[in-house]
Amino acid sequence: MTAAPFRLAVDGTSYRGATTGAARRTLCLLPELARLGWRPVLATGREAAEELGRALAARGAGSDRVEVVGLPVPPGPGPRRAWRARAALPTILRDRGCALLLTETPPVPGGIPFLLTIHDTRAWDAPGLLPPGRRWWTRRVLPPAARAAAAVVTVSAATARRLRALLPEADLILAPNGSDHLPASSPAPGCFLLAPGPWARHKGLATLLAGWRLLGRNRPRLILTGRPGRRLPPGVEAVQPDDRGLSALLAGAAAVVRPSAFEGFDLPLAEALAAGAPVAASDIPVHRELAGEEAEWFQPGDDEGLATALDRILTTGDDPAARLRRRRRAARFRWAESARILDQALRRLNLAPPSGADSGSPV
Repeated sequence: MTAAPFRLAVDGTSYRGATTGAARRTLCLLPELARLGWRPVLATGREAAEELGRALAARGAGSDRVEVVGLPVPPGPGPRRAWRARAALPTILRDRGCALLLTETPPVPGGIPFLLTIHDTRAWDAPGLLPPGRRWWTRRVLPPAARAAAAVVTVSAATARRLRALLPEADLILAPNGSDHLPASSPAPGCFLLAPGPWARHKGLATLLAGWRLLGRNRPRLILTGRPGRRLPPGVEAVQPDDRGLSALLAGAAAVVRPSAFEGFDLPLAEALAAGAPVAASDIPVHRELAGEEAEWFQPGDDEGLATALDRILTTGDDPAARLRRRRRAARFRWAESARILDQALRRLNLAPPSGADSGSPV
């Protein structure tokens, strides 16, 4: 008889749905952690619980492997949500027998070990790219939470370097995001440029549209995914594909554009590389970490530089060897490896199940 999997609570109360980078990370990691013997309990707002449950089931992690619990908390980040979650989470921890909490949105309940995930350092390094309230809240709550955490988890080497300087006392764990979560799909037909969302203020939408216009009269149509929150010019359309549709768009795009001014990891860039797509990307540290030499570069906010990078891609075209190089580059980032790193860290911290725990069978 195998031992029961070790239960851990995961705070997903800030997720409005399944499409943000933080939610995507959680939805990809939890099935992998379940395979390593964990029994995750994802606590989220009631409005998002059904969607997140469906997304987990689509990844082979139904309720017998990852439990989703809806809590009466408002969606999205911020103080009101955080304090409501802090009050509601102890019941989940007690009733499910969870001995550990994974969170990215403190404050957290007292009396339980927790790992704090920090996705980026915008609040310190690019404060103008955050709304004032979010900036104030992040800088106020993250440092004390990092000091209280059993360890701090981050998602890229670039972010880890900054966190070591900002939070030198933290026990830092680098568990990068993966790139291997989208299904294989037939390419979408047509000549087009693709710019995946979501479109927060640091994502560079204004630079993207200005650079696209500079391509001139014969420019390809531009497809955005997600809700851009503004009126789009002729030749630009916004779509909201599911994972299979996104995979088809990535495989068929003449180029994928990533104009962000700041990123902690940038899952859409990793997805584009995994699809083998040509990429034009802003020259920021984490983009270099992900793509290496497999992208055309421009400076953040540089409309003309973006247009020049796209023109080079459109003029030279693409070839199978280049696509293979991009896929190999993306293969460095795998969700199973990220889960393995977390599992080993938890064992080192004496927060993990015994080595004989169930490594794959459902509860």
